[in-house]
Amino acid sequence: NGNLLVADTGNKRIIEYTPMGEYVNQVGGGGVVLGRFEEPVDVAVDPRTGAVYVADIWNRRIQLLTPTLEPLEEWPVPSWESKDIWDKAYLAVDGNGVVYASDPQFAQIYIYSPEGELQSAFGKYGTELNRFAKPNGLAIDPSDNSLLVADADNNRVLVFPGQ
Repeated sequence: NGNLLVADTGNKRIIEYTPMGEYVNQVGGGGVVLGRFEEPVDVAVDPRTGAVYVADIWNRRIQLLTPTLEPLEEWPVPSWESKDIWDKAYLAVDGNGVVYASDPQFAQIYIYSPEGELQSAFGKYGTELNRFAKPNGLAIDPSDNSLLVADADNNRVLVFPGQ
């Protein structure tokens, strides 16, 4: 709907604002139950449905919320173990509802189906074009669903074909 979603990591919540900066809604607070977060570091929106995905790394999960920020379900990401301030995971959702999650600590990208099933993972530590040193930013090119990965410690952005 054009509103802005902010992962307010320090206050363990997601806040929604209008394009003019007016407060609309929020969800969260510290905790482990659905709708609560311990370290929400990124938010992604499904362009088809408006569903909201939150990278809640200290709870080692992706939370799925409705477009009005009502909690629906969670998907485990067991490797999100780091509490290092530099190892923050990021999310992206393509035009088919495929969810991508980065794991900077283990230099990987996880691919989830729209139903939350882990489909695959790729990447290892390194400098080759199929490896990462710290994959921390993700984006989708809406023209072809390709995945763009900011590989911070290799000082580059890599592009992978869409699903």
